[in-house]
Amino acid sequence: MPGRLVPLSAGAISGTSAAIFRLLAMDVLVYLVPIALLLGLIGLLAFLWALRSGQFEDLDGAAERILFDDEEPLPAPPPKEGERRRP
Repeated sequence: MPGRLVPLSAGAISGTSAAIFRLLAMDVLVYLVPIALLLGLIGLLAFLWALRSGQFEDLDGAAERILFDDEEPLPAPPPKEGERRRP
């Protein structure tokens, strides 16, 4: 039946092809495992850096600060040269 998906298993591949398939799969793991370990180490180092630099010290401060108005409004910036001040 055309278009039917057949699961790939060792029985679906001939003997020589299965051996090559397993060999290539193992060769890929030789590269993928160290890359995964390296990425995990980089993530751990980034987390430790953020922890030591105080990134997680005040988690509620910014959320509460947005709710309150400033005590007094900021003064208007001085006009640039050639501009007139609007009333």
